[in-house]
Amino acid sequence: AELLPLFGWVTVPRLASEERAALLAARCPSPELPQVLRLSSRLRSSVPKGSEESAGHAGWNLSLRQLLRLGRRAAQHPSSLASDVRRVALAGFMPVAVRAAFEDILRQELGESAGG
Repeated sequence: AELLPLFGWVTVPRLASEERAALLAARCPSPELPQVLRLSSRLRSSVPKGSEESAGHAGWNLSLRQLLRLGRRAAQHPSSLASDVRRVALAGFMPVAVRAAFEDILRQELGESAGG
């Protein structure tokens, strides 16, 4: 804790959607990449309803690192995308109402294969 003030902080600006898509396409080309990006955008813009925890919730943000992992995994195993998203988002630790909203978004974006 005493060493922390000795380090300089660097603020990294968020990538625009186009920049993020280009970076992901270059690092992990996959036919499922548009689906991963669409799901990420939908999760980011959604706010879970019906729970007290959602008062300050700004949506589910998947980091660039998480998106890279999902993109690589989707390229190798496209059928496991829904379970991979659940694992990355730690869906097992979400409150019931928040998890239900999360599952609804997965079902809408990934279709019937999102059941799990």
